[in-house]
Amino acid sequence: MSALKLIPYTVQLHPTGKPDEMRDLSALDEEDTEVQSELTAPDIPQATGVGTFTDLFRQFCEHYESVLKDLGEDKNAEQLANVTLALSSQWKHDKNVVEGYLYLGKYGVRRALTNVPTGQRDEDGREFEDTMEKPLYFLMYTPPGETNKAYLLLERSRRYGAKGPFDITLREYVNEAYDDGANVKVRPIKTDDIFPKLRDADLATRLRLERDGSASQLHSRFDDVFGEDSMQQAIEFRPDGEDLEVVVDELESWYNESPNAFSTIDGVAYDNVKITVENNGSEETISLTKGETQLLKNIELSDQEGDIADLKEISFKAHSFLRTVAGSGVQTDSLFD
Repeated sequence: MSALKLIPYTVQLHPTGKPDEMRDLSALDEEDTEVQSELTAPDIPQATGVGTFTDLFRQFCEHYESVLKDLGEDKNAEQLANVTLALSSQWKHDKNVVEGYLYLGKYGVRRALTNVPTGQRDEDGREFEDTMEKPLYFLMYTPPGETNKAYLLLERSRRYGAKGPFDITLREYVNEAYDDGANVKVRPIKTDDIFPKLRDADLATRLRLERDGSASQLHSRFDDVFGEDSMQQAIEFRPDGEDLEVVVDELESWYNESPNAFSTIDGVAYDNVKITVENNGSEETISLTKGETQLLKNIELSDQEGDIADLKEISFKAHSFLRTVAGSGVQTDSLFD
């Protein structure tokens, strides 16, 4: 499995409490909107000249290019303590596309930094307040004409992804800069063949829930034992017998009814929830979170964890992948040619 991937999502807006009334993203200036000044964060200015969702998202990028979002300050994102989000200066836009790099950061760890050629060591090179930022590619595409759906491609690695921080930050921005009566819905593009595969399987042998974490969360001494602070933790369930006896109809109902099915369980956010099935003696692991059974929906970028992909190269691949995700009629080109 590749270390880095592009994961596709849809982005929609609807009035709070009216999830079936999706807004036309090509005519946001025709919506009745209101921002209550007492609810607006002091560092988020009101968006102006918003005609389309691309206009709104462009202003989101402009804002977070100069402002750092600290997710640890968000009472609704306790699981993202010590995580930050910002925009790199390497992003561009046109009428329908915004693409570039965002920065996903992590702070709260002290490290010494040593220059390898000179051997010069800075004992306090990284303080608790310093956030180590990883650039992750994104592409937001709003189809031309009347549409209630935009498409988002987000780079993710095996260890970390920006979907949760991005979702929370975008929702806050839309509420405080554009309309506090709007709800932002960011959903992974689903794979149609998940549930037929579960129904056809002879056995379901394992349930696995994965999320970012660190062993030092269990005991502070682990911080001295392991040099890598970015890790993945997992909860795994196996049956006492041979089969988990999955009620697929109930699972599918949950999946279809809840926008956060499996990505948030009892208030805890998970990066991936997987079921391993066995059919004719052969095992297959199916992702309920991202629908990775249909690999066409996740384009592989690199096999090396920690790689930073060339922006031109990743942009070219992303626009090609966008036609797979949003339809062959999509006519876009890289903005970094």
